Amino acid sequence: ALIERWNPEKNTFYLPTGEMTVTLEDVFQILRLPITGRPVYQAGPNVARAAITAVFGPAARDLTQRGLTFTYGIMFAAHPEATRLAVVLMIVVGYYALPRVDGGRFPKSLMCIIREMIEGSVTFAWAPTYLAELYRGLWACRRNHRTTLDCAYLLHCWAYEHI
Repeated sequence: ALIERWNPEKNTFYLPTGEMTVTLEDVFQILRLPITGRPVYQAGPNVARAAITAVFGPAARDLTQRGLTFTYGIMFAAHPEATRLAVVLMIVVGYYALPRVDGGRFPKSLMCIIREMIEGSVTFAWAPTYLAELYRGLWACRRNHRTTLDCAYLLHCWAYEHI
């Protein structure tokens, strides 16, 4: 019912009490995702392949056009700490932070972020990225492109607190 009240042109919900929207502050307060830091980015195919090789080693051959399969990551879960951390980060980023996992495949364009997170030298601005994913998902649902919303958890919590 909330999606029916979504106005994609203004990124707001039209409610009987007026217009409301999910803000960066809401994302921070609900999910505790950082607002500041480096922007989340997607790397090109050659850079992504190099990142996958850096994280999983030269035997990383289970690549498809769409991404790295999670079964591949689980297969490596018995390997060194960095590899296990990569698998956990892939699950957190792929299913929760940027819910774009399609058919159990992690987008290889995001592997550079995983590599940088393992190195621990960079803080990423996850809140703006997550908010953009929510808006993108609401737009797609409103336009009848799909029936499920990737960032539903945030929307449910926000609605509980504000409506």
